Amino acid sequence: MFFLVGGGIGSAVVGGLSDVLSMAEALGLLAALPLLGLIALVPNLRAAAAPVD
Repeated sequence: MFFLVGGGIGSAVVGGLSDVLSMAEALGLLAALPLLGLIALVPNLRAAAAPVD
């Protein structure tokens, strides 16, 4: 888990987000991206889980 956090911080700094945003905002954005990805996949996951008659 610590490796993933370190990777997120490194991505924020290397990606240049901290130049445009504050460090807290950049890390918040990185934390939100996986959640937004899951939200985008919900319709596909529901369709795959629906029983086929």
